[in-house]
Amino acid sequence: MISSLIYCNALSTCRLPAFNGYQMLAALSKVESKKTGMNTFHHTANVKKDFTISPLLPAAYWHGLENRTSDELKICMGQCCAFRVTFYDDQRFEYFRSMIDNAELSLDWHKFQVISVSLPGDNDFSRHDTDATLEERTADGVSIQFLTPTGFRNRDTGGQMILPVPEVVFGSLAIRWADYSGSLSEIPPLGINLSKFELASITALLKSRTYARGCVGEAAYDWKKFPESQKKFLTRLAAFSFYSGLGYKTAQGMGQVLPIMIYPKRKKEQSQ
Repeated sequence: MISSLIYCNALSTCRLPAFNGYQMLAALSKVESKKTGMNTFHHTANVKKDFTISPLLPAAYWHGLENRTSDELKICMGQCCAFRVTFYDDQRFEYFRSMIDNAELSLDWHKFQVISVSLPGDNDFSRHDTDATLEERTADGVSIQFLTPTGFRNRDTGGQMILPVPEVVFGSLAIRWADYSGSLSEIPPLGINLSKFELASITALLKSRTYARGCVGEAAYDWKKFPESQKKFLTRLAAFSFYSGLGYKTAQGMGQVLPIMIYPKRKKEQSQ
């Protein structure tokens, strides 16, 4: 599984909605259709996706140099912007990389020229993992940064849920892991502690008259008192969220998260 930032230069001064994930998906679909005649970046409801896409944002946002506080982006001609993609399959990424090379993307009739594709290790959002490397870690908890609006479908009512309570977050990740691995996943244990949070609710406009609700901010989850096997399982799910996204509409810019593992503190050696 792999994550990458795609850097683009704006070809004109323009204004874009800050949440433009749906437009990004449409732009990629158009490029793929033109270059290859295929359409794997399609928007089809209730079809599981093996990729996630973020909105296009100023590149400074991804490098921690700029906060996004407005519903609208003011982009200057020549400004460097970037969007993030993740794929479960490395070969799928290589296909995407060749497809997007030197491409021109159109978002609401505004043009952006792709200038580079980052590789694992280039920045904090460009990584590569395997099932084995995810299994190597054992943390006491995780702090999850919700970078784009993250929401969930209420399975009982069909409505939207925006509060990332532990049962919903890790239940959703367990389902995603099962879809990815092709095998039944364990059921996340009850009792995960939501130790702190700083969240805001957001209504994201996906396309004309279509809205989705979610939250942005940060929340910390603690499982340090759990047995070792459950700690390892929850650590794997949390690390997996970096690639799978979280909640609904992750192929349209929602559910982009950055999990930061909380590891046990080493006990100081007592002086003799």
